[in-house]
Amino acid sequence: AKKIRVRLTKHARTEAFKDGLTASDFEYALMHGEVIEDYPERNRVLLLAFEAQYQLPIHISLEYFLDEDFATIVTAYVPEDDIWEKNYKTRKVKR
Repeated sequence: AKKIRVRLTKHARTEAFKDGLTASDFEYALMHGEVIEDYPERNRVLLLAFEAQYQLPIHISLEYFLDEDFATIVTAYVPEDDIWEKNYKTRKVKR
């Protein structure tokens, strides 16, 4: 298995900090996250993971290129209930 390094954008750091997410939350989400949205035209996926201790939902937008040995966390946040369905996998339809 190829090792992939992960970089964080300044935006990801800021958003994660606002939501109280830590480096270990990122690591857990990257290792155990499920792809819930795929944007192949932008080389990005949206991952959902539930933080190990409190089962807090975490979304991570990850940008990757198949020929690179690193990926970039574009943003990371705790999804909001008014935007996401209870499973945190599906966006609510705006009415």
